[in-house]
Amino acid sequence: MKKLYILLLCMVLILTSCSQQSPIDSSKAFVEQWKNGKYDDMYGLLSESSKGKISKEDFTSRYNKIFSAIGLKDMEQTFGEEMVEKDTAYIPVDITFHTNTISSFKQSYTIPLVKEKSGWKIDWSTKLIFPSLEDDEGVYIEEVRPKRGSILDRYQNAMALDGEAYTVGAVPGSIPDKEEFAKNLGSIIEVTPDYILKQLSQKWVKDDTFVPLKSYPINISDEFKNQILAVKGVKLSSKHIITRQYPYEDTAAHITGYVQKANKEDMEKHPERGYDENSLIGRSGIERSMNDILSGKKGYTIYIKDKDKKKKSDIAKLDVEHGDNVVLSIDGELQTLSSKLLDGQKGSIVVLQPITGEVLTMASNPSYDPNPFPLGISSSQWEALSNNEDKPFVNRAISAYTPGSTLKPFIAAMGLTEGAITPHTIVEEAKNTTWRPSDEWGDRAIHRTPHPDGPVNLRNAIVWSDNIYFAWTALNLGGPNIEKYAKLYSFGVDVPFPLQVAPSQIKKGASPWIEPLVADTGYGQGEVLISPLQLASMYTVFSNNGSMVWPKLVNKTTDSEENIKSSFGRNMARNNMIDGKTNEILLAALIDTVEDPSGTAHGIKMPNIKLAAKTGTAQINEEKDKEIAWIVAFTVDQTENPLLVCIALEVPANQGAIKIDIAKKIFETYYNR
Repeated sequence: MKKLYILLLCMVLILTSCSQQSPIDSSKAFVEQWKNGKYDDMYGLLSESSKGKISKEDFTSRYNKIFSAIGLKDMEQTFGEEMVEKDTAYIPVDITFHTNTISSFKQSYTIPLVKEKSGWKIDWSTKLIFPSLEDDEGVYIEEVRPKRGSILDRYQNAMALDGEAYTVGAVPGSIPDKEEFAKNLGSIIEVTPDYILKQLSQKWVKDDTFVPLKSYPINISDEFKNQILAVKGVKLSSKHIITRQYPYEDTAAHITGYVQKANKEDMEKHPERGYDENSLIGRSGIERSMNDILSGKKGYTIYIKDKDKKKKSDIAKLDVEHGDNVVLSIDGELQTLSSKLLDGQKGSIVVLQPITGEVLTMASNPSYDPNPFPLGISSSQWEALSNNEDKPFVNRAISAYTPGSTLKPFIAAMGLTEGAITPHTIVEEAKNTTWRPSDEWGDRAIHRTPHPDGPVNLRNAIVWSDNIYFAWTALNLGGPNIEKYAKLYSFGVDVPFPLQVAPSQIKKGASPWIEPLVADTGYGQGEVLISPLQLASMYTVFSNNGSMVWPKLVNKTTDSEENIKSSFGRNMARNNMIDGKTNEILLAALIDTVEDPSGTAHGIKMPNIKLAAKTGTAQINEEKDKEIAWIVAFTVDQTENPLLVCIALEVPANQGAIKIDIAKKIFETYYNR
């Protein structure tokens, strides 16, 4: 019986010994809880003497504060061989921290342990936060904000850059009556009097302290500035805040876009970017599409301060990366001119260099001033813009419209390529002012554009813009053939461009090719939609021997020292989209459209510049009292410095002649400056 008792006792001792964790097990458990942010459980693994040095509350608070601040995401650990001497042990471990601030950094620890009745426990000190940290020292994080890159035109003129703003504020000791001050100023800057009084009564505020209340762009009007300064006690300073400035104001707003301060959703969606309430994020235009390139990345230093609050050493460092500059193809002077020429009009002007595809101008009107957005646009400003029936936020240069007769050269190209017409084909039906191809049309008819008497062949049909000729050609081609060539000519293709271009279509996807739709498509009506930018790109075929070039808005990116980071060359859309012979035939007709006194674009004829052009008019409502007035014109004798202009105006019926004057002014200015 005694022998049995001794045997059972030995078994209990063996099992108890086996159940106790080894030093390496305790160390792994400590690091695992650390990795999972379970600081309370970490504290439970500490030795009794360690717990006597630091309370659970202080322990968990310190770990949480430090590792939340650096944005700890994950930890990887590699344990070395344990060293055990009786009741003490040492476990080496290398830990790589992955964080939202400094992407990753490595620290080498030695975890000391002591053996207690309950097992191996961590003999903790501050060196198990960071190895070089002493008990009376602190861990700090320094953040360095990147400078946002500038948006520049082709000549390095700033279109968006960081700059000063006006800050409306007050020095409390200079205010005669705070209640009256808050009431009067609040109504002007659109904040409540209570907000102003609360700002003025903050603990840090003294009588001679400048208290900022609201910021405004540097281009505020003199009238508004004087209204603010009329309030007794107010101060207006340009030294307290740096914001985003847009020197071209509404002239280039649809190109640059604007930035706004990050919101909660931005911070949660992109923790790796380190966004906070002062971070600026692109919301539209180039600011949005190239936000990551422009914004750069914050720099961080995790460091230790000694007991005297002096910097002792760095734990880890990530250098700041300032944003790169984006150099556009835009010609700022020409952009300004185009914007002025659109004054009082709804519409857009696109100017391309047709060989390279560079966009020199992309003006859209009505527009808006992007300068207030970085500082927080007021409710009255936002309401005025968002409820404006003229839709100033819409970039009309990349919105889709019915192209009207500007599509006719491409219908002609389809017909010539497919053999549906030849240059000598005469459409007898075009002798009449109206034409009904069949009984299917009922009361509907195709109406001929007024033009001189004469045979309606291909050349005359383009010069005079004859609808019946192109309806007849479309019916001979057939809907499926038109659809096939339209895809070849870029319809339905996503335009590779840094701004979102509205999709083009030759018809709605589900629409059957019934005869009226086929005929209407022939002269650019029906269900055809295309943006001015994409149409301008299609017309580059006549400057590139039948090959089409995609539009290019960004020429290059550069760093803060103006070193080129990336550059962008010509982007061919379709090589040999139209064969050389067909291209020659159509180009000659487009030249005659300008040169011939009976041509629809003869008004743009200039003495020293040879031009080719096509005009168009597209009805956009059933009442037929509104239309899109088009012109696409390009040089044919400027081999080194060619120019292509595409204008689309939303006008009352029969009031689109101004498009000719606008186009002519652009060519004159460009070649005479």
